[in-house]
Amino acid sequence: MVTLLPIVSRELRVASRKRMTYWSRFGTAIIAFGAFIWVWLSMARHATNSQRGMMLFSVISGAAFLFALIAGAAITADCISEEKRDGTLGLLFLTDLRGYDVVFGKLFATSIDSFYRLVAVFPILAIPVMMGGVAPEEVGRVVLVLLNTLFLSLCLGIFFSSISRDDRRARALTGGVLLFLTLGVPALCAGYAAYYELRTVTLDLMIFSPGFGFFTAFTGFYKPNHFWGSLLFCHGLSWASLIVASFILPHVWQDKAKSKKGEKLQKTWDVWRHGTSEQRAAFRSSLLDTNAVYWLGARDRLKPAVIWLFLGLAGALWFWLFVRWPDDMLEPEIYVMTAVIINTCLKFWVASEAPRLFGRDKKSGALELLLSTPMSVPSILRGQLLALWRHFGWQITVVFALELLMMTAALVEENFDGEFFLLWFVGLTMFLLDIVALAVLGMWHGLRAKTVNAASGQVVARILILPWFLFFSFITFFELSDLDRSLSMDEEEAMLFWLAIGICINAYFTIMSWRNLVAKFREIATQRFDKSAGWRWFGWFRPKAQ
Repeated sequence: MVTLLPIVSRELRVASRKRMTYWSRFGTAIIAFGAFIWVWLSMARHATNSQRGMMLFSVISGAAFLFALIAGAAITADCISEEKRDGTLGLLFLTDLRGYDVVFGKLFATSIDSFYRLVAVFPILAIPVMMGGVAPEEVGRVVLVLLNTLFLSLCLGIFFSSISRDDRRARALTGGVLLFLTLGVPALCAGYAAYYELRTVTLDLMIFSPGFGFFTAFTGFYKPNHFWGSLLFCHGLSWASLIVASFILPHVWQDKAKSKKGEKLQKTWDVWRHGTSEQRAAFRSSLLDTNAVYWLGARDRLKPAVIWLFLGLAGALWFWLFVRWPDDMLEPEIYVMTAVIINTCLKFWVASEAPRLFGRDKKSGALELLLSTPMSVPSILRGQLLALWRHFGWQITVVFALELLMMTAALVEENFDGEFFLLWFVGLTMFLLDIVALAVLGMWHGLRAKTVNAASGQVVARILILPWFLFFSFITFFELSDLDRSLSMDEEEAMLFWLAIGICINAYFTIMSWRNLVAKFREIATQRFDKSAGWRWFGWFRPKAQ
């Protein structure tokens, strides 16, 4: 008996036997319900049942939409490209498997967990219906958009993974296309309308955006043509991505001999990336005199250039907006929003790059060879930190200086607002502390985690998400603990409290990670990966040996 899509059938059987398949769904439901309770309690004194129901529905569905949107870049964008790098993809095509067998098998193998997580949120979305303010058909439309967006994100990740060998390139392409469809298309439509001074934005062109489909799913903005048009376009794009990936995958996994033109392009790329032979020799001699590991981690000249390019494009966009709306762009709120966006992008960039330095070398076995040299562990760690500084140091310095300039300009304009000064002080302080913590913790998790992507996710969760979770939890407690409001905090106290939480978390993870790197580097570097890495969130809990 011939089994249709045998890899899919196998992956479904394997997933059904995994405990994590069920625990992840249960955990997601608990988190969603906890967020539901938190929003409910936060609005207990300020809104009616119908208002709370609508706010709860908007918050939970918005978080679910964001999860569905980033799932492709986080989950499927490296599933096929990893097989290419390891040289195992060709083994699958030695059998009777076809391209669609591999594509759909990888899709189900990597996405079943994210699908269950999303489905676990749907019962929570139905609770506001009983509170009023949300119609049942509105919940149905939002559920359709969430499932469709998840499918689109995963399929685009599969497609770009099939045409790429590098994980970062595949994730960047997936995230870039999704970002363009979600925000770029509406921004282009709005910019077109503003440039030609049109009274209304052409909504028919916005059906290409999944964000527009999510927006029109709500009752107040629902229009059948726009909603179903966006839904059908995204669904069609998803299937087109899978079909194209199925056709091209059997032809792109081989290492083919390059033509003369291809070799010339490769040499040009190598010159751009590493410099000419004379430049490489001078660069190598200057860095080897400082630290050998520094040279290994800083050889790629394009990494700092890409960050400069990003900052240059952001500055050009800000200047263009300033030319169009000079008064609005000089408002303090715009300064704050600009700083938050740039700082967040740089933090995520450091979180993705810091684990890669050790994770890549450990997987290739280069770390074991490095440990056989006379270099000490502190010298190796110092070299990696110097490489990170070469990639990000001057860019972060420039951003910090520009933000100080923005703060000064805003304070002069507002005749020194003490609360606004405190906001900038807290934000800039946490920016620098987060960068340091992300770098050190990223090196430690890159050494321990199975994949660089997993290490980056763990670092982001501890340094960028955990402080906000604790902050909002304590704020909710203060708001609800006493009816006479004796334990409530004003805005300045809240900012200082958030700063204290951030300092404590960053200090703990930075110190513990550095101690572990110094004490356990040789032990962890010779292991394939640390199986308990996902369990030890704070460094003291570890599952017992079986």
